[in-house]
Amino acid sequence: MQAFVKSHSADGSEQFKQRIGGILQKRIFKAKDYPKGDGVEISTLESLLEKALKLASRSRYTTVASVAQNAAFWLLKIINSKSHSKQELASVVEKFQYILTDYFNNKKSRLKLGFVKEAVRRNPWVGEELFGFVLQKIGCTKAEYRRVQTLELVDCILKSWAGDDSSASKVLKKHLSQLCELIQEVLTKIPENKSRRQEVRRFCTRVLQTVTKLNLKDRFQKKLNPETLSLCEAQLGAAFVRFQK
Repeated sequence: MQAFVKSHSADGSEQFKQRIGGILQKRIFKAKDYPKGDGVEISTLESLLEKALKLASRSRYTTVASVAQNAAFWLLKIINSKSHSKQELASVVEKFQYILTDYFNNKKSRLKLGFVKEAVRRNPWVGEELFGFVLQKIGCTKAEYRRVQTLELVDCILKSWAGDDSSASKVLKKHLSQLCELIQEVLTKIPENKSRRQEVRRFCTRVLQTVTKLNLKDRFQKKLNPETLSLCEAQLGAAFVRFQK
């Protein structure tokens, strides 16, 4: 990876760059064999994952960011092959929290949320651990575009729980108040841009469908304050009427 990054310097050879990139992508990340079991320390994997995530979120070269993303997926695959407690995996989740915080707070962040969404699809436990953190951060995000993009990440986390209703219900019960506050926040600041406005409404509707599916409808409604209720009626229309019925 170091050689690949250095090959993108001004005097880097295009042939060398392609050769190193090919070795990383084809012979390592896409290979059927990869390190398994206790042969690799979790601390080593965490350190490498941190470097890969930083490259994925900060590199100005799209080819480097792409290879770094695949490196992160590969490292997570190795981590998943080992038996670790939630406490041991907390540091892995912190690495994702770090790049997301940078995304929310720093205009220089080049993080593509599509990468984080893909990480969640492949590793639902990552999304489960990030859920409350992301809900908390969205409301503080000033940039409208990034706020709407992050709603798509929350939606992706909700979808990643498909078929695992017990885990989904447990996590949502814990964060119902945050979810209601977020709905109030995004409907209060409903975007003028049509596609972003649709995305906000789609997200809120997805939440209503999810809490209904998980039999959390009554709990959810009790958490809705009058202001949020009025916003839902005004902005969600028929979708909220169906939910109330």
